[in-house]
Amino acid sequence: MKARHWILALVLVAGGAFAVGRARAGDEAKEGMGMDEAWAKYSAPGPQHAHLKRLAGTWNAAVDFGGQKGEGVSVNEMVLGDRFLKQTYTDKSGAFEGIGFTGFDNGSNKIVVTWMDSMGTGIQITTGEIDAAGKVVTTKGEMVGPGGKPLKIRTKSTIASDDETTYEQWMAEGDGPEQKLLHIVYTRQK
Repeated sequence: MKARHWILALVLVAGGAFAVGRARAGDEAKEGMGMDEAWAKYSAPGPQHAHLKRLAGTWNAAVDFGGQKGEGVSVNEMVLGDRFLKQTYTDKSGAFEGIGFTGFDNGSNKIVVTWMDSMGTGIQITTGEIDAAGKVVTTKGEMVGPGGKPLKIRTKSTIASDDETTYEQWMAEGDGPEQKLLHIVYTRQK
């Protein structure tokens, strides 16, 4: 029993020393490259992140998925020091759920959105713009669909007020025509 405690203590000490050493090496590398100021600017949440923060909360969702109506709930929370908006969605039937992250990448000056759900194993990634007022986010991207076919995606999120937003999504298979796939009206729960 004592041997296990000594081994555990050694592992914890070695792991802590490794982590401290890596952090110091990272700080030294940044200092050596004159990166402290640039890194601070790159990693700091800005006005675009504040726009995303307005979407935190619990929202009812009225969904139109290609003509099929549904309802769900979206729980949105800012994570990682207010840098990303995490969305957890569940439809009222419990048959569909999804999770996504939205952030503003200070390096690329773009909105980046990821989405995963129970309809497949793919990860949808789109990038785009947020308008100066922080009310309209437009993104585009691609993903691999069933059968390995490429799918082009375009989205638009419109913040009508602090209590209502609209999400729209269009999709095209390969070079085919774009079709509206999804329209969701989110209303904040009070």
